Amino acid sequence: MKYLFILFLGTLTLNSFSQNKTYDQLRIERIQLTNEITRLQAKLKAVNTEMEKLKNGTANVVFEGSGNNRIETKTGSGGAVLRDNSSSTANIITTIKAGEPIILYKEKHGSYIKAAYNGKFGWVSYTSISSNPELNSFMKGKKPVKKTASTTTINTVDINSPRYKRIAKLYGHDKAVKIINKQLWKGMSHGMVVESLGQPTNRTSVNSSEGLKEEWTYSNRTIKFLNGELKSW
Repeated sequence: MKYLFILFLGTLTLNSFSQNKTYDQLRIERIQLTNEITRLQAKLKAVNTEMEKLKNGTANVVFEGSGNNRIETKTGSGGAVLRDNSSSTANIITTIKAGEPIILYKEKHGSYIKAAYNGKFGWVSYTSISSNPELNSFMKGKKPVKKTASTTTINTVDINSPRYKRIAKLYGHDKAVKIINKQLWKGMSHGMVVESLGQPTNRTSVNSSEGLKEEWTYSNRTIKFLNGELKSW
């Protein structure tokens, strides 16, 4: 009997431990669920608040509109209407006078484009905005054409030619290429000019307060030196 009683107590203790462990697990799960519910309730409240702000046109919304994604322009001669959606029947957030500065964002829906005016965000009709080349290109689905620098002549030389080797040895590769292609630049020496244009038909020189001024005359131009450096041509 004593043995059976001890066995009964042991079984009871194990069952009790098992029940306590399951209870702890449930208690932890309840805490986790409660925390999750609290988090979701707070998130839902925030979403509802932002929806109300959007409805009233007072939301502090940040569109993706920095740098190249935004266009600063003005409303047209008839003014504009800022609406809460991209439709002519959408609620009016505010009306904007003609010629007022307005920020547009490169997000469109039909003829409407996202806009910001005096801290309020919404949509305005493209037709109510003053003519703007960048905006016009965006609405038409075209990328603005960037202005490029004027075409630069690419000079080539035969690096195996004796003349190139001789000039490059004296002045370096870059200057040798320019000289062989008869280019002039400020600061050229007498020797560089001779290599580029050949000997002049006439030379004159005069001392001045600035130093020694020289003029070299060619059939199609006159070039000027100051203290041994090319100044103009």
